Amino acid sequence: MAGTDPVPGRQRAAHETRSGRGYARACVDGLLDWFRVRGARQIQLTASADARPMYEALGFKPKPDPLMELTW
Repeated sequence: MAGTDPVPGRQRAAHETRSGRGYARACVDGLLDWFRVRGARQIQLTASADARPMYEALGFKPKPDPLMELTW
């Protein structure tokens, strides 16, 4: 469940007390597996500045901000 971030207008995927424990990475890994099994060849998403390093580590490439793309 999304919590609110202290910065107005920005959402966090995890409450700050849960941040950094790998929950988001585990969820995204599961979703990427789900898409791969179903034959997806490309995924595009928008990422916050805080989340960009995680997505880049998963192979997503920056596109015009805030878009990122993963192609298999």
